[in-house]
Amino acid sequence: MRRYFGTDGVRGEAGKPPLTPEFVLKLGQAAGAYFRTQEKRPVVLLAKDTRESSDLLEAALAAGLMSQGVRVEHLGVLPTPGVAHLTKALKATAGAVISASHNPYQDNGIKFFGPTGEKLPDEAEEEVERLLLEDHPTRGIGTVGDFREAERMYLDFLLAHAPDITGLKVGLDLAHGATYRIGPKLFQKAGAEVMAFFNTPDGRNINRGCGSTHPELLQNQVVEMNYDLGVAFDGDGDRAMLVDRQGRVFHGDHMMYLNAMVRHEPGVVGTLMSNMGLEVKFREAGITFYRTAVGDRYV
Repeated sequence: MRRYFGTDGVRGEAGKPPLTPEFVLKLGQAAGAYFRTQEKRPVVLLAKDTRESSDLLEAALAAGLMSQGVRVEHLGVLPTPGVAHLTKALKATAGAVISASHNPYQDNGIKFFGPTGEKLPDEAEEEVERLLLEDHPTRGIGTVGDFREAERMYLDFLLAHAPDITGLKVGLDLAHGATYRIGPKLFQKAGAEVMAFFNTPDGRNINRGCGSTHPELLQNQVVEMNYDLGVAFDGDGDRAMLVDRQGRVFHGDHMMYLNAMVRHEPGVVGTLMSNMGLEVKFREAGITFYRTAVGDRYV
């Protein structure tokens, strides 16, 4: 039974238990000890969002990892999916993200990815929690690097899969979060005319009245400015809400249905929180719908 890890890593209010620098240092030591059982010379990619507490927690986690002989590569501010992609692409032992997603700036969190770019399985998180109960003296001196190519590599990957959207007018709500730089670059390079909103993070304004949980201003702007599309991201860039030219919001269930129909999928995987209406529409279309526990690791 996991005590600290939830459906999306360890979360809490930064500076308060459990998310104190002291705890995060111990978490880094425990995670480092676990990664040493996977590889002799582990390499962990480490990224963060724009919260004011992210630097402190990043430093504590990196120190814990390095005390176990882990090589830490700092990726800087990068969307969570970028860490997942680069962990696999660069054949790293693991990836880690300092973020609390759509939560207010006071909160923060830590989530780990395995070498395949997927979240650590339950048994791995349980082992890290067991190791938290042990003392971990320094086992070698880890080193640290600043991987400056991270954003470019992730952007190149996205562009390789992006459609040509030349001529479209797109409004972007970047939530003052991890997509504030790469989001506009992606849509502009794909050909769109872009207007960016909420793209000036100050450490405390992430998700405040904006982003995927508050797309109201974006809805109004799309209609008033006659945009073709609006996209509202959350703080760490692993969630997006779409707005059509009439200002209507399309959430995850809408997008799952549209994608399945366009791609002629025989089956779709959702979670226990997926709307029953979605399951009914899939059944009518002859598409098998599977439900899992909440959390992308189970999907």
